[in-house]
Amino acid sequence: MREALKVLAVEGLVTIKLRRGAYVTEVSSDDVAQVYHLLGLLESDAAGAVAARASDAERAQLAHNFTNVWSNRWASATPSSPPTSSSTWRCCRSPATAGRCSW
Repeated sequence: MREALKVLAVEGLVTIKLRRGAYVTEVSSDDVAQVYHLLGLLESDAAGAVAARASDAERAQLAHNFTNVWSNRWASATPSSPPTSSSTWRCCRSPATAGRCSW
């Protein structure tokens, strides 16, 4: 347990105070926004790298799957009525994916 706390402390996720114990480090909303922005950039880069290596048949299958998933998920959504799923809606509001999603 101590070793795990030390690892978390090195990563900045836990603050260890002598004779008081370990506490979860507070994270600001700006820090969280920056992390999600970086994750969006990494995920889009990874998707691009995978798509570049995919065959035409694999890309066609992915496009077909994507169309089916999103058309089913947002079948009742309109521009005046955005999707109700907060996780899906969040990806569209992300600066990393801004303008690249629709419903």
